[in-house]
Amino acid sequence: MRVLGIDFTSAPRRRKPITCVDCELKDDLLIVRSLIEWADFDGFEGALQEPGPWIAGIDLPFGQASRFIETIGWPKCWADYVATHTVLDELISGRRSMVSYNATEG
Repeated sequence: MRVLGIDFTSAPRRRKPITCVDCELKDDLLIVRSLIEWADFDGFEGALQEPGPWIAGIDLPFGQASRFIETIGWPKCWADYVATHTVLDELISGRRSMVSYNATEG
């Protein structure tokens, strides 16, 4: 089975490409075949369209840029950052529920 380990970046470029370790799983042994770097989305999208079977593990950037976090005053500690997002999600969901309720009762 082909296994791809991908370190994703939302802004790939030559100096910071999307990086992929292309491996093969044989029985219980993972064999590294090559290291691939994509400086743009075209190479990455091309790899996703290759015929299988294959599986990919992708490290996606779930956070925000440090400068953005500092500018808006969000917590720097991961647990506090996640808690802030949870509260925001609950507020947004509650607002949607109220808008939906008002639309049906209107």
